[in-house]
Amino acid sequence: MRVFYKLENGCKINFKNEVGMKVLMIGMDGAHIDVFKRGWTPFISSLIEKGKQLNVKNDLISRGWLEVATGQHASVTGAMYDRPKVNGSYDWLDDFSINDIPGIGVSVKPLWQALNEEGYRVGVMNLPTTFPAPKVDGFFVSGGGGGAPVVEHATPELCYPKEVLGVLEENNYIVDERIVQLVVEKKLTTPDAIFTELAEKNKKRTCSFIKLANSYKVDFGFVVYKTSSVTAETVVTPEWQKVINGANDVDQSIIDAMKSYYHKFDSEIKKLYEAFPSAEIIFVSDHGTISRSHSVNLNIFLQESGFQSSKARENITKSVIVKLKKLLPFPLKMALKKISMVRETVATVGSFDKANSVAFCRTKNDWVHGIFINDQSRFGGPVDEKNFSIVKNNIIKLFNSHPDVVAHGLRAFSKKERGAGVLEFYPDIEIEVPSGYLTTDISSSFITDFISPKGSVGLSSVLRGDIASIKSHEPLAVVVGKTLEENVPVANGRDLTAIYDIVLKIFKPQ
Repeated sequence: MRVFYKLENGCKINFKNEVGMKVLMIGMDGAHIDVFKRGWTPFISSLIEKGKQLNVKNDLISRGWLEVATGQHASVTGAMYDRPKVNGSYDWLDDFSINDIPGIGVSVKPLWQALNEEGYRVGVMNLPTTFPAPKVDGFFVSGGGGGAPVVEHATPELCYPKEVLGVLEENNYIVDERIVQLVVEKKLTTPDAIFTELAEKNKKRTCSFIKLANSYKVDFGFVVYKTSSVTAETVVTPEWQKVINGANDVDQSIIDAMKSYYHKFDSEIKKLYEAFPSAEIIFVSDHGTISRSHSVNLNIFLQESGFQSSKARENITKSVIVKLKKLLPFPLKMALKKISMVRETVATVGSFDKANSVAFCRTKNDWVHGIFINDQSRFGGPVDEKNFSIVKNNIIKLFNSHPDVVAHGLRAFSKKERGAGVLEFYPDIEIEVPSGYLTTDISSSFITDFISPKGSVGLSSVLRGDIASIKSHEPLAVVVGKTLEENVPVANGRDLTAIYDIVLKIFKPQ
């Protein structure tokens, strides 16, 4: 006999477990282990206490979700947060889909394909960079990110098989809602209003996933709470740091909104647990989130070391535009982004003399950025093939001996000699920085302390364009269940590709 529970939004889901799901993977974009030490998620925290946190790191050049999905790092797949076009210009790309990976489906097999080939059914929902939905034995609902359209309502291209769309529509499933849509289009301007909306999105996602997983009787389930999770941590992390520091100017409205949001999220995970009690659980994120502590301007280092010539006028123009944008109301700021001249000026690849600079760093957003040699073949720069390695090695040597680099614990290194294929897009020199250090070309010195804006550094800071919280290298990666925990040693000290291997070890014992 089937037993149904009626949720507040009218969704009926079956809690009488008819599915022998073996592994349930729950993704939370931007989450980290400390999220569940605040006392706001008693159920999730109780599961984490029973499980084991893996010692894994993300270098923040490689896209974490695609490491989980493919078992391969960006140096193999090309799945970087941003990359050059390598067409003789300084044009850059920051969109990436799993279908852009060379050899996808043949030499690189996504997790769902690998499991299907072993005879297991899969159910995947809201995994970023997977648009359009691939054909699987089971069901698949694509997530946003990587160039997929940001839409509120599901479309046929997001669903496989096509019947999935009807279930999503029945449950009022929300695909994606970001700060721009919530503030500009829906006129939600308070933390409580925004996170009440995001909590409702989570509820509809949980409901839809349980219903589809039961219908398709999947062996492996993977559901990602993306925008809601990363928005929550972006807003609350710097404000919570003030709580930890005992500051007297904490924005209590943010803390209260986040307590309420996480309490509701805790109940969603409990629903998943009760729906699939036989499943072992993996909690995973693509990266963590941390308060920004320092700024690192690699172009300043290159200029001071004689590897780059600056163009002062372009630097001033870019700096003025960036500062003016912070003073504008959020809706007007979003409108300006659509003006090509403004967009191109802010996104320019460094304000340097291209003809007389042998290296540069192009920075955008809060991931880690490396150094590119300004060679002839990729960028039309002055460095020829025979001098490429000499320039690269000289930069690495000078960087690693710089007193500020030593004092702050940074490191320069290179995984490659002269790359081909996807390595042509990969930074020639990787820069390892501690969590909390943002690589940016806005600061006027090489390494500087970040002074947090006065007053609230939560929602208002995000709307101003301040980057007060950034991605950290320590993603959430917790396994709960005897079989999963037995495989922890093979994962420790690795990146998120370890999750892929652990899952396959369970479904494909040696």
